Amino acid sequence: MSDSLLDSAHAGAAAVRGGLLRVGGYGFGVIVTVLSGVVLFRHLGVDDAGRYVLVLSIVTLAAGITDVGLSSIGVRELALREGGDRERFMRNLLGLRVAFTVTGMGLACAYAALAGLGGRLVLGTAIAGVGILAQNLQSTYATALMADLRLGWVTAIDVVRQVLTALAIVGLAVAGATLLPFYAIAPLAGAVAVGLTAWRVRRSVPLLPALHVAEWRSLLVQTLPFALATAVTAVYFRLGILVVNQLSNAHQTGLFGASFRIIEVLIIVPQMMVGAVLPIFARAARDDHDRLAYGLGLVVQVSLIAGILVAGGFVIAAPVVIDIVAGPGFSGAVPVLRLHAVALFFSFAGAPYSYALLSLHHHRSILLASATGLVTMIVALVVLVPSHGAEGAAIGMVIGEAVLWLTGLMLVRRSGLDVRVTRPWRLAAAAAVAAIPGILLGPIAGAVVALPLFAGLVLALGAVPRELLDALPARLRSIP
Repeated sequence: MSDSLLDSAHAGAAAVRGGLLRVGGYGFGVIVTVLSGVVLFRHLGVDDAGRYVLVLSIVTLAAGITDVGLSSIGVRELALREGGDRERFMRNLLGLRVAFTVTGMGLACAYAALAGLGGRLVLGTAIAGVGILAQNLQSTYATALMADLRLGWVTAIDVVRQVLTALAIVGLAVAGATLLPFYAIAPLAGAVAVGLTAWRVRRSVPLLPALHVAEWRSLLVQTLPFALATAVTAVYFRLGILVVNQLSNAHQTGLFGASFRIIEVLIIVPQMMVGAVLPIFARAARDDHDRLAYGLGLVVQVSLIAGILVAGGFVIAAPVVIDIVAGPGFSGAVPVLRLHAVALFFSFAGAPYSYALLSLHHHRSILLASATGLVTMIVALVVLVPSHGAEGAAIGMVIGEAVLWLTGLMLVRRSGLDVRVTRPWRLAAAAAVAAIPGILLGPIAGAVVALPLFAGLVLALGAVPRELLDALPARLRSIP
């Protein structure tokens, strides 16, 4: 079933619908997390809430570093492999994820102990680490669903996990629980997600890990540049606030942090959107480069439209967003958020090229692009932050993201893919016209008018790929 779908004309439509579902599910999850967070922080109070976030930050950072890009590699390889080869790869992938996660959580617990966090928080780190293990197992099983373009199930299971987490937080708060039981929520919700995902994939892939060190070594050697690029990316987005903290003052750090906390939620959206088409890219990279180039052009077009909408919305509505999220005392964060929004646009624009290079197994090119963007951003931060504070750091992020996008574009073209975007001047014209009410009207009225106006113009000018419109439900396909 998956093979015929990936090779068929219906694959693109399935990926579009799945990508929309994933982004929608993620948005719902953000809302649920924020609402449950209000209950959590009010119940725990400032001190215990800080301890809760600290422990989760430690285990999340360890999980991010030990992922080493295996999730994306898993989706690509499962889209290409068949039969016994596919089963053997899945078992080794599971084994690697378990081994790396256990190692990472052990290091997290060691750090918590050496940092003098106390026995209660070290135990909390261990409990939260079990939750990360469950989450990584579930995401590894889910690579089979993603490779088969069954993204609706991936979204549904993620939503179930998020809802269970929120309900557990509220339940513990009502019961008057102390700090430690809250760390047990992630393992319990994760166990449910693991069970649901394993049930869905039980007939398509094996569920038990394998301990084949030689095969692990072979896989890691092949993907080492991509693993390093993933580690660079994990550091990349959080480097700005560290530099501001070192080279500026607490006030500027606070302004940058308020803006970044808003944008941080959206950083994953371009990857989630474009990641939906990775199985199609992988199959086309193996069998038909013309199909890959054509599909990449369509994805770039859609990413540009989405990037303009999201970034434009935050540029226009920045004063209101900052006031709601951080309060009137953070008005200095408004220009920082606007700059961060521009950086986010380049994230949308560059994501398709990274996934195209991944589908072509050009891991060194991905590392080169990531390292070039990182080095450029570091130089810009060191130059700009001492004199311009938070705004200088945000400008540095814009420069780094733009260089990352440009480098990815050049490397894709050097690979021989003839990627074309359909009449990009139409997007530029629509954005220019829509910017007028955004500039002339206030932040709320400007966003309310400008964003629908841009959407209507790109439809009227034919800048939206017909393939995207055909993939939407019939009631949403109307076009002037």
